[in-house]
Amino acid sequence: MEIYDVMQSLGFTKYEIAIMLKLYEYGPSKADALKDIDISLSRVYDALEILRRKNFIKVTSGRPRIYEAIKPQIAVKALIDAEKNKQEQIINNYSQMATKFLDHAQTLYYSTHTEIAPDDLMTQYHTLNEAEEKTVNLIKSAQKSIIIFTHVFHWFDAVKDDLQHAIDRGVRVKVLLQGKNNSKTITTLKKMDIDIKILDDVQLFTRGTIVDDQSVLFIIWVEEEKQGGRKIYRPQFSTNTGIVNVFKMCFNFLWF
Repeated sequence: MEIYDVMQSLGFTKYEIAIMLKLYEYGPSKADALKDIDISLSRVYDALEILRRKNFIKVTSGRPRIYEAIKPQIAVKALIDAEKNKQEQIINNYSQMATKFLDHAQTLYYSTHTEIAPDDLMTQYHTLNEAEEKTVNLIKSAQKSIIIFTHVFHWFDAVKDDLQHAIDRGVRVKVLLQGKNNSKTITTLKKMDIDIKILDDVQLFTRGTIVDDQSVLFIIWVEEEKQGGRKIYRPQFSTNTGIVNVFKMCFNFLWF
């Protein structure tokens, strides 16, 4: 393909192409030197401004202004980067619309294809703060029992008073946790007459709260070996009997 055809395929107009070819051939030039018989000077200035925005030319200050072609390898990189950004924006917009479609389509699909929709099984929270606020409300509503399982009970202070109020109104509280980094908390739990079980040989990769055997709020994470950290999944809440029973059975297995 000739350079004219290639540039046209890249989205350049015939005026922009004509100007670029002249700058490549003649070097730095004034605007009127880039004018052809069939191109008005105003159209030349318009094309030069577009080429400047595309990083294909640079303009020297002063009077008259001199226009110079930027090195092709630099100009092409800028062109590709601009196109990548444009495509990324298109993909982002497309993804957002597809997500909106999914929200609506899933509701319609599951209403006829399954007896239980995923949203009826679990509610998802976006932050740990939301989860802790929900946990506090669950503890406040407890009538018979509160079961807590956790790796490190660093959120104990956020629920301590509400746990004490629950105990005062006759709610039984049981806490399953690991001994490491929990010594002060364990001492306080014992003083509050809370039943505790300490796991020293089992590592918990989840934390959560079960209230009255009717609801569970939990967070699960996995160890990331390469980074040595952990990836926390979004908190989940459920009142589904099956899901609650799964967590209750796992708790009892570790407790007894």
